[in-house]
Amino acid sequence: MIQRFGWGKTVFGYAYEKAQLRFDAMMLKGLHLEFENLDKSYLSGPSKYSYGLLAADEMMVHCADPANQMTPEFVRMSARRGDRCYAIIDGDTLAAYSWYSYKPSAMDDNLTIHFDDRYCYTFKGFTRPEYRGEHLHGIAMARAAQEIAAEGALGLVSYVEASNYRSLRSCDRMGYTSFGTIFVSSLGGRYYVSATRGCEKYGFWVEAQDKGERLRPATV
Repeated sequence: MIQRFGWGKTVFGYAYEKAQLRFDAMMLKGLHLEFENLDKSYLSGPSKYSYGLLAADEMMVHCADPANQMTPEFVRMSARRGDRCYAIIDGDTLAAYSWYSYKPSAMDDNLTIHFDDRYCYTFKGFTRPEYRGEHLHGIAMARAAQEIAAEGALGLVSYVEASNYRSLRSCDRMGYTSFGTIFVSSLGGRYYVSATRGCEKYGFWVEAQDKGERLRPATV
């Protein structure tokens, strides 16, 4: 890791891992892709695959294979919300996918990400191990961005954990820019959430369900 990312990021990654274990902490980098900044080279994918932005219920057929890391419960919930999935399919095999929503989305049982619905939120990107190295995640996201741009959205928003340097580097290559950071920690059964001011422009914040309370983050 030192050779690839340098001492500074290696030390930060180590400290971040310790904070996660001690305080259940997360540091989330908010990312925005303006469609005009999209690296168009990602729009070209291998012709042997089929590509498409699909309604959630169209993904149900792929839940039978546990390798796809997608449950029927998740797909049914996504269908009720009107979420969609951009899928790259090799014959009958779901090679890669990423999900898109205009509605607040659950991060887990206690945390929900909110954002300005003039933007489209992308989440749960996945590539099957045997297809990794073909940049399918970037291709799926770029092609989905092109279709979503035609709907009038102002851009895509997402987040990546601050220590996930590979994903951050990949997003940077695609044309994403970071607009702010959200900090989440849990101690003694209580959540603490804060966000930098750059998150305000995109309505980007995390709601924590804490002992029946809905907590908005402080701004730092």
